Amino acid sequence: MKMEKIDKYIEDEKAITPSPFLESRILARIENLEREQIPMPKRARLWPSVAVVAGIAIIAFTGIKIGSTYKNPSPNYAGLIVNDNYIEQLSIYTADDNE
Repeated sequence: MKMEKIDKYIEDEKAITPSPFLESRILARIENLEREQIPMPKRARLWPSVAVVAGIAIIAFTGIKIGSTYKNPSPNYAGLIVNDNYIEQLSIYTADDNE
């Protein structure tokens, strides 16, 4: 009994033909709502652009400041300057007699 009512309801809903102008009425109403929206003042449209420019400027300034504060430590070469002439005899490697 319940299934028959449900099936009849489904068949009745399938038999209903929608108005062909329903879609055009809905779209026209949406377009009218879009036209009726209050336009933004020029100042309100300017703020997002100003915020983006200010953000880029702050990032660039911060990057330059961070880059200028870094100082490459100068290596101390005093320990590397050694006269190793007495340590290793290079004449052994350059002599032609040892071939």
